[in-house]
Amino acid sequence: MNPSGFVKSANVIVGDAKIIVMEVMGKTAVLYEQKEVLHSHSYYEIQVLKKGSCNIKAHNRNMLFSEGEMIIIRPGDLHVPAIKLSDSLEKYALALRVEKCPGEEGYFDYFKEILDKHALIPLKVSRELMEKVLLFFDLRPASIRETFLINLTAHEILYGIFDTFEDFVMDNPLTNSEGIVLREHEEALLDVLVNSPIQLTLPDIAERLGYSVRQVQRFIQKKYGMPYIIMLRTRKIDSIKKLLTEEPDIPVSEIAARVGYNSETSLYRDFKKHVGCTPCEYRKNAMK
Repeated sequence: MNPSGFVKSANVIVGDAKIIVMEVMGKTAVLYEQKEVLHSHSYYEIQVLKKGSCNIKAHNRNMLFSEGEMIIIRPGDLHVPAIKLSDSLEKYALALRVEKCPGEEGYFDYFKEILDKHALIPLKVSRELMEKVLLFFDLRPASIRETFLINLTAHEILYGIFDTFEDFVMDNPLTNSEGIVLREHEEALLDVLVNSPIQLTLPDIAERLGYSVRQVQRFIQKKYGMPYIIMLRTRKIDSIKKLLTEEPDIPVSEIAARVGYNSETSLYRDFKKHVGCTPCEYRKNAMK
Protein backbone atom coordinates (compact mmCIF):
# COMPACT_ATOMS: atom_id res chain seq x y z
CA MET A 1 0.00 0.00 0.00
CA ASN A 2 1.29 3.47 -0.84
CA PRO A 3 1.97 5.94 1.98
CA SER A 4 -0.78 8.52 2.57
CA GLY A 5 -0.48 11.51 0.23
CA PHE A 6 1.21 9.61 -2.60
CA VAL A 7 -0.13 8.13 -5.81
CA LYS A 8 2.41 5.36 -6.38
CA SER A 9 5.74 4.14 -5.07
CA ALA A 10 8.61 1.85 -6.08
CA ASN A 11 11.50 0.42 -4.06
CA VAL A 12 15.14 0.53 -5.17
CA ILE A 13 17.61 -1.39 -2.95
CA VAL A 14 21.35 -0.80 -3.25
CA GLY A 15 23.60 -2.34 -0.60
CA ASP A 16 22.31 -1.29 2.83
CA ALA A 17 20.09 1.47 1.39
CA LYS A 18 16.45 1.24 0.36
CA ILE A 19 15.26 4.24 -1.64
CA ILE A 20 11.49 4.51 -2.01
CA VAL A 21 10.54 6.64 -5.02
CA MET A 22 7.05 8.16 -4.70
CA GLU A 23 4.88 10.46 -6.78
CA VAL A 24 3.57 13.42 -4.78
CA MET A 25 -0.17 13.90 -5.29
CA GLY A 26 -0.96 16.46 -7.97
CA LYS A 27 -3.59 18.35 -5.95
CA THR A 28 -0.98 19.10 -3.29
CA ALA A 29 1.29 20.68 -5.88
CA VAL A 30 -1.58 22.82 -7.20
CA LEU A 31 -2.35 24.07 -3.69
CA TYR A 32 1.23 25.17 -3.17
CA GLU A 33 1.22 27.07 -6.44
CA GLN A 34 -1.83 29.07 -5.40
CA LYS A 35 -0.54 30.40 -2.08
CA GLU A 36 2.59 30.33 0.03
CA VAL A 37 2.47 27.32 2.35
CA LEU A 38 5.56 27.08 4.55
CA HIS A 39 6.05 23.43 5.42
CA SER A 40 8.57 20.59 5.63
CA HIS A 41 8.66 16.84 4.89
CA SER A 42 10.11 13.70 6.44
CA TYR A 43 11.46 12.73 2.98
CA TYR A 44 13.63 14.22 0.23
CA GLU A 45 11.52 16.10 -2.30
CA ILE A 46 12.82 16.25 -5.87
CA GLN A 47 11.10 18.97 -7.87
CA VAL A 48 11.53 18.91 -11.66
CA LEU A 49 10.45 21.93 -13.72
CA LYS A 50 9.43 21.05 -17.27
CA LYS A 51 8.02 24.46 -18.23
CA GLY A 52 8.07 28.03 -16.90
CA SER A 53 9.93 29.45 -13.91
CA CYS A 54 9.32 29.93 -10.20
CA ASN A 55 11.00 30.80 -6.92
CA ILE A 56 11.74 28.21 -4.27
CA LYS A 57 11.75 29.82 -0.84
CA ALA A 58 13.84 28.04 1.81
CA HIS A 59 15.85 29.21 4.82
CA ASN A 60 14.61 32.79 4.30
CA ARG A 61 16.06 33.08 0.80
CA ASN A 62 14.57 32.84 -2.68
CA MET A 63 16.12 30.60 -5.35
CA LEU A 64 15.23 30.99 -9.01
CA PHE A 65 14.08 27.67 -10.43
CA SER A 66 14.12 27.64 -14.25
CA GLU A 67 12.78 25.42 -17.01
CA GLY A 68 14.66 22.13 -17.38
CA GLU A 69 16.06 22.12 -13.84
CA MET A 70 15.55 20.07 -10.71
CA ILE A 71 16.01 20.98 -7.07
CA ILE A 72 16.32 18.79 -3.97
CA ILE A 73 14.67 19.73 -0.68
CA ARG A 74 15.97 17.86 2.36
CA PRO A 75 13.85 16.33 5.14
CA GLY A 76 13.03 19.02 7.68
CA ASP A 77 13.80 21.97 5.36
CA LEU A 78 11.09 24.61 5.81
CA HIS A 79 10.16 25.81 2.33
CA VAL A 80 7.56 27.20 -0.03
CA PRO A 81 8.03 24.97 -3.10
CA ALA A 82 6.64 27.09 -5.94
CA ILE A 83 6.04 30.83 -6.18
CA LYS A 84 5.01 31.27 -9.80
CA LEU A 85 6.98 33.69 -11.98
CA SER A 86 5.38 32.69 -15.30
CA ASP A 87 1.84 31.97 -16.48
CA SER A 88 2.64 28.46 -17.69
CA LEU A 89 4.19 26.39 -14.92
CA GLU A 90 4.57 22.64 -15.33
CA LYS A 91 6.44 20.93 -12.53
CA TYR A 92 6.61 17.44 -11.04
CA ALA A 93 7.38 16.49 -7.45
CA LEU A 94 8.91 13.16 -6.45
CA ALA A 95 9.53 12.03 -2.90
CA LEU A 96 12.54 9.90 -1.95
CA ARG A 97 12.66 8.07 1.36
CA VAL A 98 16.14 6.75 2.12
CA GLU A 99 15.97 3.91 4.66
CA LYS A 100 18.67 1.70 6.13
CA CYS A 101 18.30 -2.02 5.54
CA PRO A 102 20.62 -5.04 6.13
CA GLY A 103 23.74 -4.88 3.95
CA GLU A 104 27.48 -4.29 4.08
CA GLU A 105 28.18 -1.80 1.29
CA GLY A 106 27.54 1.41 3.24
CA TYR A 107 25.49 3.12 0.52
CA PHE A 108 22.90 4.43 3.00
CA ASP A 109 25.29 7.05 4.41
CA TYR A 110 26.66 7.81 0.94
CA PHE A 111 23.23 8.42 -0.61
CA LYS A 112 22.14 10.68 2.25
CA GLU A 113 25.39 12.66 2.12
CA ILE A 114 25.33 13.18 -1.64
CA LEU A 115 21.64 14.17 -1.61
CA ASP A 116 22.28 16.64 1.23
CA LYS A 117 25.32 18.05 -0.57
CA HIS A 118 23.33 18.90 -3.70
CA ALA A 119 20.23 20.17 -1.89
CA LEU A 120 18.81 23.62 -2.73
CA ILE A 121 21.04 23.93 -5.81
CA PRO A 122 19.22 24.13 -9.19
CA LEU A 123 20.65 21.34 -11.36
CA LYS A 124 20.17 20.94 -15.11
CA VAL A 125 18.07 17.91 -16.02
CA SER A 126 19.01 15.82 -19.06
CA ARG A 127 16.41 15.10 -21.74
CA GLU A 128 16.50 11.40 -20.83
CA LEU A 129 15.84 12.07 -17.14
CA MET A 130 12.98 14.46 -17.95
CA GLU A 131 11.39 11.77 -20.14
CA LYS A 132 11.67 9.18 -17.36
CA VAL A 133 10.08 11.53 -14.80
CA LEU A 134 7.17 12.23 -17.18
CA LEU A 135 6.77 8.48 -17.81
CA PHE A 136 6.72 7.75 -14.07
CA PHE A 137 3.87 10.23 -13.60
CA ASP A 138 1.92 8.86 -16.58
CA LEU A 139 2.04 5.22 -15.45
CA ARG A 140 -0.64 3.74 -13.21
CA PRO A 141 -0.27 0.33 -11.51
CA ALA A 142 -3.33 -1.08 -13.29
CA SER A 143 -1.58 -4.18 -14.66
CA ILE A 144 1.47 -6.36 -14.09
CA ARG A 145 3.18 -4.70 -17.05
CA GLU A 146 2.62 -1.16 -15.72
CA THR A 147 3.71 -2.16 -12.22
CA PHE A 148 6.92 -3.58 -13.68
CA LEU A 149 7.45 -0.39 -15.72
CA ILE A 150 6.94 1.78 -12.62
CA ASN A 151 9.74 -0.07 -10.80
CA LEU A 152 12.03 -0.03 -13.84
CA THR A 153 11.41 3.70 -14.37
CA ALA A 154 12.14 4.42 -10.70
CA HIS A 155 15.55 2.74 -11.10
CA GLU A 156 16.24 4.78 -14.24
CA ILE A 157 15.18 8.04 -12.54
CA LEU A 158 17.63 7.44 -9.68
CA TYR A 159 20.34 6.57 -12.20
CA GLY A 160 19.62 9.84 -14.05
CA ILE A 161 19.64 11.89 -10.84
CA PHE A 162 23.04 10.54 -9.79
CA ASP A 163 24.33 11.05 -13.34
CA THR A 164 23.35 14.71 -12.90
CA PHE A 165 25.39 14.87 -9.68
CA GLU A 166 28.44 13.50 -11.53
CA ASP A 167 28.11 16.13 -14.25
CA PHE A 168 27.75 18.81 -11.59
CA VAL A 169 30.89 17.60 -9.79
CA MET A 170 32.84 17.62 -13.07
CA ASP A 171 31.77 21.18 -13.90
CA ASN A 172 31.68 22.71 -10.42
CA PRO A 173 34.88 24.72 -9.65
CA LEU A 174 34.19 24.35 -5.92
CA THR A 175 35.24 20.70 -6.10
CA ASN A 176 38.70 21.82 -7.20
CA SER A 177 39.12 24.49 -4.52
CA GLU A 178 42.20 24.38 -2.33
CA GLY A 179 41.72 22.76 1.05
CA ILE A 180 43.47 20.11 3.07
CA VAL A 181 46.55 18.67 1.33
CA LEU A 182 47.22 14.96 1.77
CA ARG A 183 50.54 13.98 3.28
CA GLU A 184 52.80 11.66 1.25
CA HIS A 185 51.88 8.46 3.10
CA GLU A 186 48.16 9.37 2.93
CA GLU A 187 48.41 9.91 -0.82
CA ALA A 188 50.10 6.51 -1.22
CA LEU A 189 47.32 4.90 0.84
CA LEU A 190 44.68 6.66 -1.29
CA ASP A 191 46.27 5.11 -4.40
CA VAL A 192 46.08 1.65 -2.83
CA LEU A 193 42.46 2.08 -1.70
CA VAL A 194 41.17 3.59 -4.94
CA ASN A 195 42.85 0.92 -7.08
CA SER A 196 41.96 -2.01 -4.84
CA PRO A 197 40.56 -5.02 -6.72
CA ILE A 198 37.84 -5.03 -4.05
CA GLN A 199 35.81 -1.99 -5.05
CA LEU A 200 35.60 0.01 -1.84
CA THR A 201 32.87 2.56 -1.21
CA LEU A 202 33.66 6.21 -0.53
CA PRO A 203 32.71 5.83 3.17
CA ASP A 204 35.15 2.88 3.40
CA ILE A 205 37.99 4.93 1.89
CA ALA A 206 37.14 7.93 4.09
CA GLU A 207 37.20 5.77 7.23
CA ARG A 208 40.61 4.31 6.38
CA LEU A 209 42.09 7.74 5.62
CA GLY A 210 40.49 9.47 8.58
CA TYR A 211 38.77 12.18 6.51
CA SER A 212 35.13 12.94 5.68
CA VAL A 213 33.54 11.48 2.54
CA ARG A 214 33.29 14.99 1.08
CA GLN A 215 37.03 15.61 1.61
CA VAL A 216 37.89 12.26 0.00
CA GLN A 217 35.69 13.13 -2.98
CA ARG A 218 37.74 16.31 -3.44
CA PHE A 219 41.05 14.46 -3.06
CA ILE A 220 40.06 11.92 -5.73
CA GLN A 221 38.67 14.59 -8.08
CA LYS A 222 41.88 16.63 -7.81
CA LYS A 223 44.31 13.69 -8.04
CA TYR A 224 42.63 11.63 -10.77
CA GLY A 225 40.61 14.28 -12.60
CA MET A 226 37.26 12.50 -12.21
CA PRO A 227 34.79 11.43 -9.49
CA TYR A 228 35.34 8.03 -7.88
CA ILE A 229 32.03 6.66 -9.17
CA ILE A 230 33.14 7.36 -12.76
CA MET A 231 36.48 5.62 -12.09
CA LEU A 232 34.64 2.53 -10.87
CA ARG A 233 32.34 2.56 -13.87
CA THR A 234 35.29 2.89 -16.27
CA ARG A 235 36.91 -0.14 -14.65
CA LYS A 236 33.69 -2.11 -14.96
CA ILE A 237 33.41 -1.27 -18.65
CA ASP A 238 37.06 -2.33 -19.21
CA SER A 239 36.41 -5.62 -17.37
CA ILE A 240 33.33 -6.25 -19.51
CA LYS A 241 35.31 -5.64 -22.71
CA LYS A 242 37.98 -8.07 -21.56
CA LEU A 243 35.49 -10.80 -20.70
CA LEU A 244 33.59 -10.32 -23.96
CA THR A 245 36.75 -10.83 -26.03
CA GLU A 246 38.70 -13.35 -23.93
CA GLU A 247 35.72 -15.58 -23.06
CA PRO A 248 33.50 -15.48 -26.17
CA ASP A 249 31.19 -18.25 -24.95
CA ILE A 250 30.27 -16.74 -21.60
CA PRO A 251 26.73 -15.23 -21.58
CA VAL A 252 26.30 -11.54 -20.85
CA SER A 253 24.15 -12.37 -17.80
CA GLU A 254 27.14 -14.14 -16.20
CA ILE A 255 29.43 -11.21 -17.06
CA ALA A 256 26.95 -8.88 -15.32
CA ALA A 257 27.12 -10.99 -12.15
CA ARG A 258 30.93 -11.18 -12.25
CA VAL A 259 31.52 -7.42 -12.55
CA GLY A 260 28.90 -6.46 -9.97
CA TYR A 261 25.78 -5.43 -11.89
CA ASN A 262 22.40 -6.20 -10.35
CA SER A 263 20.93 -7.11 -13.73
CA GLU A 264 21.84 -7.73 -17.35
CA THR A 265 19.67 -4.72 -18.28
CA SER A 266 21.84 -2.38 -16.19
CA LEU A 267 24.98 -3.70 -17.86
CA TYR A 268 23.50 -3.22 -21.35
CA ARG A 269 22.44 0.34 -20.52
CA ASP A 270 25.82 1.34 -19.09
CA PHE A 271 27.82 -0.36 -21.82
CA LYS A 272 25.86 1.17 -24.69
CA LYS A 273 25.98 4.63 -23.11
CA HIS A 274 29.77 4.61 -22.67
CA VAL A 275 30.94 2.42 -25.57
CA GLY A 276 28.32 3.30 -28.19
CA CYS A 277 27.18 -0.25 -28.95
CA THR A 278 25.69 -3.25 -27.15
CA PRO A 279 27.93 -5.92 -25.55
CA CYS A 280 26.86 -8.40 -28.27
CA GLU A 281 27.80 -5.95 -31.04
CA TYR A 282 31.14 -5.28 -29.35
CA ARG A 283 31.89 -9.00 -29.07
CA LYS A 284 30.90 -9.60 -32.71
CA ASN A 285 33.17 -6.79 -33.95
CA ALA A 286 36.02 -7.97 -31.71
CA MET A 287 35.80 -11.50 -33.10
CA LYS A 288 36.08 -10.11 -36.64
